[in-house]
Amino acid sequence: MYRILTLFLLAAVFSCGHAQESTSIPQFANEANAISGFLTVPENRSDPSSRQIGLAYVVLKANSSAPKKDPIVYLMGGPGGSATYTTGYWRNSQLRRDRDFVIFDQRGTGLSTAVCPDFGSNIFDMVSKDLTPAEEAHTLLALANACKVEMKSVGHDQGGYNTPENVKDMEALRVHLGYEQWNLFGTSYGSTLTLAYMREFPQNVRTSIMAALAPPQINFYADFLTNFSRSLNMVFEACANDKLCLKKYPNFKTDFYQVLEGLKSNPFNAKYNGKPFVLNAQDMLMLVQQYLYSKATIEQLPALITAIKDEDSRVVNNAIALVGATMNVINVAMHWSFVAYDEYGDESVKTASLDDLTRYPELNNPGPAFFTPSKELIASWHDFREEPILSEPVSSNTPSLVANGAFDPITPPAYAKEALKHLSNAFYAEFPTDGHSTFNPCYFGMIEAFLEHPERAPDLGCAANGRGFDWRQFY
Repeated sequence: MYRILTLFLLAAVFSCGHAQESTSIPQFANEANAISGFLTVPENRSDPSSRQIGLAYVVLKANSSAPKKDPIVYLMGGPGGSATYTTGYWRNSQLRRDRDFVIFDQRGTGLSTAVCPDFGSNIFDMVSKDLTPAEEAHTLLALANACKVEMKSVGHDQGGYNTPENVKDMEALRVHLGYEQWNLFGTSYGSTLTLAYMREFPQNVRTSIMAALAPPQINFYADFLTNFSRSLNMVFEACANDKLCLKKYPNFKTDFYQVLEGLKSNPFNAKYNGKPFVLNAQDMLMLVQQYLYSKATIEQLPALITAIKDEDSRVVNNAIALVGATMNVINVAMHWSFVAYDEYGDESVKTASLDDLTRYPELNNPGPAFFTPSKELIASWHDFREEPILSEPVSSNTPSLVANGAFDPITPPAYAKEALKHLSNAFYAEFPTDGHSTFNPCYFGMIEAFLEHPERAPDLGCAANGRGFDWRQFY
């Protein structure tokens, strides 16, 4: 994907972005056994006159009195997700027992010189209205144009927001923090970034840990609805084959499509943050797609569909609130910028994406819905596209632990298996009842064992043990 740089080129890359650290980031000034700060880097390294931007980072120091020298660096997904937002989640993690745990907001996200921070919430406000797909597209275009005006007002250079620049930011951060090597831990887009860094700076990677793989040779937009349909049908089948679920929800699949069809002409009047939220058919698909991301919400899907059918406002309102919270984590402007650069270099991708939307009329009748905005809109967000070589597979013999959830609706196991063809020193675990997230005690136990002995396979058997679906009601 990326060319190996000579020492001369490395010097050129980092000389104009010499690391500068501020005092602690106020939000983390009282974080125990941690340091935080900002690393100053060029916004666009290909432009000598580029402005400087800040990358926010937090290092949760190892709890051991004799920590190992190689830290873990967590690479957030999205793209566009804020990693510092998750600091509280990692605070008591077993992974920082004897290693530093590094968290940073990728450029343009979270606390790292972000632009259009209200873009996501403005889009969700749009979703709350009963708009047709065409009306949504028109409103989304207006919001996008408003964000572009804001970006221009602060001198934001869209050409600087892509995976290659993220990789160089990572290397600058490693040098700044003084680590010789580190262990990469990337999920979803974080796995894309992990692979890209492994290709560019293999000598600086001790191990890689990846889940919900999105390798560069795969374009997930080309199979977006196919992957969604696959995951949804797996849930239908799992419920039908489970006596408890079948007893509770004997008509789950039928109810699903009847409710979807009914919402086209008779939307559900719900609430979000105390304000009206009109749940129509495309909004229901958005909720369902997000519920397929984790085991905990997959097993609530039959109850959610039943709640919509029975007009149970409490349950539906809670479901909307859960999905709405995502907009506080993802910077939509950055999501679009990275997707436009990484996914739209090949014209055939646009054709394949449109073809995929026509394969499942039972899901696509209401339109593409909010969670997969118009391909034309993404393609027109900016004109910067990756070079074809950047879409090639990453080959590596770095010790790697790869995991995927069988129900993943966006990066299915097939993507991980495609990446594994080029990783000669990798171990693979598939969690049969997980979705996009594989964060569970078994997985973290695997990671600990792998970090201790990357030369041998950790116990992978726990992935399939004792984690059946509960099919619980909402509480």
